[in-house]
Amino acid sequence: MLSGDKTQIISEYALYVAEALTKMKWMDKQHPDKKVTLVGHSMGAAVAMIFAASFPEYVDKLVLLDG
Repeated sequence: MLSGDKTQIISEYALYVAEALTKMKWMDKQHPDKKVTLVGHSMGAAVAMIFAASFPEYVDKLVLLDG
């Protein structure tokens, strides 16, 4: 591994999605009726699955392509 390289695991990306949805106010504990539809392709499908498993209360639909 080259110095300065970082390795990230896919579950970390699911947390980044949660952070982005929170910043955009699409994911809010005060409004649990707000739900998102996630569409993921390839690695994004894996991230979407992990997000949906971690935060099922915020997911309405999950669409996975070539996962």
